[in-house]
Amino acid sequence: MTLTIVWLLPLAGALLIAALPPHVAKYMGVLVSLGTLFVTGIVAVLFAPDYHRFQFAEVLPWIPQLHVFYRLGVDGISVWLLVLNALLTVVAMLATPVAMRNVSRFLALMLAMSAGMAGVLMATDLVLFYVFWEAMLIPAYFLLWLFGEGERPGRAAVKFVLFTLVGSLLMLVGVIGEYVFTGQQTFDLAKLATIPASSGIQFGLFFLFALAFAIKTPIFPFHTWLPDAYAAAPTPMLITFAGFMGKTGAFGFLRIAIPLFPEPVGWWDWRWVVPALALQCAGPAGRDPADGQPRDHHPGAVPAGGVDR
Repeated sequence: MTLTIVWLLPLAGALLIAALPPHVAKYMGVLVSLGTLFVTGIVAVLFAPDYHRFQFAEVLPWIPQLHVFYRLGVDGISVWLLVLNALLTVVAMLATPVAMRNVSRFLALMLAMSAGMAGVLMATDLVLFYVFWEAMLIPAYFLLWLFGEGERPGRAAVKFVLFTLVGSLLMLVGVIGEYVFTGQQTFDLAKLATIPASSGIQFGLFFLFALAFAIKTPIFPFHTWLPDAYAAAPTPMLITFAGFMGKTGAFGFLRIAIPLFPEPVGWWDWRWVVPALALQCAGPAGRDPADGQPRDHHPGAVPAGGVDR
C-alpha cells in the first residue's frame, strides 16, 4: 500500500483542505505535501537499482471483466521523478500566499494535480495510466480558469483544455487499439512490452500515443498552448506546471511508446533528435527585433522543442 499512499494522501488532503479557512488550509497543505515527500523518500531509499523490474508492486482487481487491474509499481525512471513531483509540490505549497483569493480551493486543486501526476508515474496498467493522465489534467484546467492571471486567463484555460482533449482522445483510441489488435487480453504494460503487435499496427498505435505525449511535453508544432498557459498560471502553480507536468509527456514516451512499439521507435529515433536540437539552438532570448515582443525560453521546454513565449 506504500505507492497507494503516495497519490491517495494528497488527494484526501485536497478534499479536506477545500473546506478549511485560509491559514489552516495553508498549514495543512504544507503538512500533507511534506508527508507525501516523506513517503516518496522512503520509496527512493529502499529502491534497489539492480533489480530490473517494477518494485513496490501493488496489484488488485479493478474491472476484471475487461482485464483491467489496479496495478502500481516504480522503476529507475519513475522513482526519482516521484520524489521530484513531491518536492515541487512542497515548494508550491510554501510559495502560496495566504492572502490569495480562494486560497483553500487553490491549494486543494494543487494537491489534486500532484496526486494525478504521481499516479501517472506509478501506473503499470495502461487503462490506469490513462485514468491518472486525465485526473492530472482536470485540476490543471480549473487552476488556470479560476486563478489565472493576466489579461485573458480564460482563453489560456480553454486553449489548454482543447489541446489536451485532443491528446486524450488520441490516447484513448490507442489504448483501445492496443487491447484489440494485439490479441492479448491484458493491459499490463510489462506483458504488453513482450507481445508487440504486427508492424503496421505498431506504427498506427505509436502515432496515436506519440501525438498525445507530444502535445503534453510539448514538442513543436504542438506547443502553441504553452505560452498562454505559462503566462496565465500563478507562480505557485507554475512551479509544478512548468517544472514537472510537461515531463509527464516525455515520461509517457519512455513508459509506453518506446517499450510497446519497438519498430516505429527504431525508425523514428533520429527524426526526433534533429528538430529538437534545431529548436534548442534557434531564436535569441529576450526581445524579438522583428515584432518587439518578449520571447522567453523555459529551460524545461526548449530541449523538447517547446518555446514558452
